[in-house]
Amino acid sequence: MNRNSMSGLIYFLILFTLLLILAFQSFSYPPMSDDWHLFHYFHHLDELPGKVKWLHVLNYDPYEKMRYQPMSRVFYYILHKTFGSDFIFFRIFNFLSYFLSIIFLYKFSLYFVKNKRLAMTFAAIFTFLFINFNFVLWPHHVFIVIGLSLMLAGFISYIKYLNAPRPHLFLFTGSLFLLGLWCYEAFFLWPFGIIILSSIKGIGKKARGGPKGNIFKINSSLLSAVYVLYVIFYFFTRTLGTHAEPLHDFPVLLNVGNFFLSGFLAFFSALYYGLAVNIFPMLAFPLKIAQNAYLGGPIIDYINRGHEATGYAIGGMALILSLYLLIRLYAKKYIEEAKIVFLFLFLMISELWIIFLARIATKNFVYTLIEFRYQYVCSVFIILIALFMADRFVMISKKRGKILRAALALVLILNIYCNQKLMTAYDSRFVDLKKMMSNIKAGLKSKSINASDKIYVYEDMPDYFPSLCWNIDLSERFIEKGNYKWMFSAEELNSFSDDTDDAYWIIDRGDFGIAKKSKRSLSKKGEKTGEGKYDQYMHLAYVYKTQGNHKKEKEMLFKIKELNAQKQSLYEIDPR
Repeated sequence: MNRNSMSGLIYFLILFTLLLILAFQSFSYPPMSDDWHLFHYFHHLDELPGKVKWLHVLNYDPYEKMRYQPMSRVFYYILHKTFGSDFIFFRIFNFLSYFLSIIFLYKFSLYFVKNKRLAMTFAAIFTFLFINFNFVLWPHHVFIVIGLSLMLAGFISYIKYLNAPRPHLFLFTGSLFLLGLWCYEAFFLWPFGIIILSSIKGIGKKARGGPKGNIFKINSSLLSAVYVLYVIFYFFTRTLGTHAEPLHDFPVLLNVGNFFLSGFLAFFSALYYGLAVNIFPMLAFPLKIAQNAYLGGPIIDYINRGHEATGYAIGGMALILSLYLLIRLYAKKYIEEAKIVFLFLFLMISELWIIFLARIATKNFVYTLIEFRYQYVCSVFIILIALFMADRFVMISKKRGKILRAALALVLILNIYCNQKLMTAYDSRFVDLKKMMSNIKAGLKSKSINASDKIYVYEDMPDYFPSLCWNIDLSERFIEKGNYKWMFSAEELNSFSDDTDDAYWIIDRGDFGIAKKSKRSLSKKGEKTGEGKYDQYMHLAYVYKTQGNHKKEKEMLFKIKELNAQKQSLYEIDPR
């Protein structure tokens, strides 16, 4: 190992250690929000058709909105089957996946950036970005992180193929792209990036030269193989019979107007989140904590109050700035540099465009702007563009270097500060759930809770925890019975009772400990919390009203009344 490799290894070990110190507290968090429905789904695969039941994991989509990300929940399924209720292994896997993505980003950036110190700085900044940190705290969306790593690894493999055309590199590139697409369908257009990549002079091409033959035929063969297999596997998954009838059909996406609006919003996200919020993350506060943590801030609140045109206008301005940058580079004869910037813009905007197109078509425009996970990729490429432009065109003197380092240090400190604020919000909301789950696991481990002396977890237990601990919408509509017990393995579930008659132990709803069943313990009540639940009950009331299910609608309205929520119109606007 040479000196440069050793220094790089030490640098990333330091980076890993710092991230571990920052995130270590989150390793003890219990599952949250959507996780519980996923565990319930795993335990009820036998109710679905077919002989190989686990294949239905490939079609996991509770709302049946045409998602096609077959690999997305396979990671969770394997971990659940392997480790059961030891959720710390889910979090360790998620943490390692996130850090691995940082390494792939760094390796990818080195093909475009000559200054390794700048590339390392990029890796450090990206690691601690506030926009990204929710991935570290919540492993439910680890498939996006893994998908990004696979796609970047595919591009790296393709560059190596351009340098030394060997069949195994060709096959490896196609396989990586295919797996990345199966993780997250928003990367659908990314393989076409090889067309731009192969046109850039000098990328990955050393003395041995590039591939022999027509590069058009090579690219066509690779893309054809990837997309043909992608489509074939799509139809295979749809033959499994998982969903009787999807809520939406593909024609809802074929609205020409939405094609353009989605593009404007993609550029808005790139400019606002990728640049402004990453530099000054306090713009995204105050956060809204409900079943998930949501981004907020004055600009998003303003758009949310019916000023959608503002988002489109800002996106249009970002589009003009991007075109201006490309035109200026071409005008100055920086043709290859323009191609590289165009590649980064293509990868960023195509991913965002697909997300926004689907969300606009299904009437979830604002939801897309407040979800952490949708802003992840734009952070990658905005920073890459800035890094590349600085490397190629900025002469960094000692004085400028000091100013730049000070500015980046300030940005890093602000992002870490906001990460801590997000962790504090999570900490306070998981205290009681963590206590209850720890008590149950301790009882199972000591064998005091067993198949003879079973425990009953009250059906209304989620009412005693903040909304972050339970996705009310998912559970109300898709979990008929039980709640927090679904985290446990099939063997451990033998120690749980479905009612108090068959139980020896129950949950003390006052202190969330384990209590022996008695008249006194059964009559004991704790204090319910409505934190973060009002909007969800409003949404469910709206859904049940549109479905004509007035019994469930009234039940949700009663829940709202129980929370002593502020009165407001229920049905003027779809709360989602």
